[in-house]
Amino acid sequence: MLLSIVILTFNTAPLTIQCIRSIKRHCTIPASDYEIIIVDNHSREEDVEKLKNGDTINIDNQDVSIEFLKRIL
Repeated sequence: MLLSIVILTFNTAPLTIQCIRSIKRHCTIPASDYEIIIVDNHSREEDVEKLKNGDTINIDNQDVSIEFLKRIL
């Protein structure tokens, strides 16, 4: 795995699905060399279901604070 793409989302399933499709369409490295990780910050249940039914690779549904993201970036 060469690349991990992390997308933080909150109640934006349609936009997140568009983003994933765009990455897959325009990424120039083989799909086997990258992963897409969706970190959901407790979206509405219907948004989580849309993401689960979409073409995401990994969904992590948890409380994510901005401070946590600042520490890992």
